[in-house]
Amino acid sequence: MPQDRTPGGKPGGTTARGYGSDHQKLRAWWKPAVDAGKVHCARCGVLILVNPRELGDGWQLDHDPTDPTRRRYLGPSHTRCNQGGAPITGLTDPDPISTTEW
Repeated sequence: MPQDRTPGGKPGGTTARGYGSDHQKLRAWWKPAVDAGKVHCARCGVLILVNPRELGDGWQLDHDPTDPTRRRYLGPSHTRCNQGGAPITGLTDPDPISTTEW
């Protein structure tokens, strides 16, 4: 079984990889707006529509790729945009949110 690794390739838990309690709280904060269809993807700019019949919820809280600490976020993104590393062309805030700002 492969070990979890930090962005630098070192083993680490969820917090070290950027998915600790701060990430989970911020994702929970975004969830009602995303579920209501009021949020655009931070990468492509298209409205995130949640289909309850699909496996998963179709969106992820997207980290700012320029932040090596993984404490800054672009905001919600479609799973396919986030995992596929889609270019950031959407309606993103020019100043991504930090876990210390919310």
